[in-house]
Amino acid sequence: MGITLRSVGDLAEILSAAIDVPDADQRSGAAASYPPRGPPGKDLRVEFSEQRPDAAAVAVQYRDGWFFIDETDQTTQRFFKLLNALWSVTTADSTSHLANAPVLTVPVSR
Repeated sequence: MGITLRSVGDLAEILSAAIDVPDADQRSGAAASYPPRGPPGKDLRVEFSEQRPDAAAVAVQYRDGWFFIDETDQTTQRFFKLLNALWSVTTADSTSHLANAPVLTVPVSR
């Protein structure tokens, strides 16, 4: 049995390849180019909409639209939660030796 270990950065890259990037951003070069999704990310999907989505588990407004994970997409939600937890642990571990580490507060709203 083969086991492949992935870093938190690798998991972020897998999710990045699953983002529905607007055609205009791809053509202009404003968006990074990723290879097609492979087996680890084949069921992941981050969607784009020009209007605020009604049924989103997570939504972020960026430029002229919204990137979101649909509330019915359990696979992508679980992946996102895992990535978030691992990112938090990695960040906390890397700053645990710093008494006065900088704090970044990001507002989150629905």
